Amino acid sequence: MKRSGRKITASHTTVIDAATLVVDYAKSHRHVTKISLGFITPLRSSGGIKRLKIKSEDACLHVIVRGNTSKQQLRIYTKQKDLLATDLTQFATQAGFETQ
Repeated sequence: MKRSGRKITASHTTVIDAATLVVDYAKSHRHVTKISLGFITPLRSSGGIKRLKIKSEDACLHVIVRGNTSKQQLRIYTKQKDLLATDLTQFATQAGFETQ
C-alpha cells in the first residue's frame, strides 16, 4: 500500500499491510511530527501473528512492524516519546499485534 502526506517522509511510499494501521494511527496522532518509512525485509511466514517492537532513539521511536511475509522499519518523530510509545502499544494491542 502507498502512504504519503504532510507527516510522511521517505525515499518511497510503500507500506506493508501489517504496518498500514500503525502508520495511519501515527499520522493522526497529535504529537507525531514526522514518520520515516524504512526498509522492507522479506521473511518466511510468521504464522499469521503480527508483531510490533518499539525502541527509543535520541530523536524518535524506532518501530519494527512484522507481518506474515515481511517486516518494515519505521521511525516516528515526536517530542513526547514516552506518551507516544504508550499510546502506540495500546493501539497495537487492540489491533491484534503482539507487542515487545
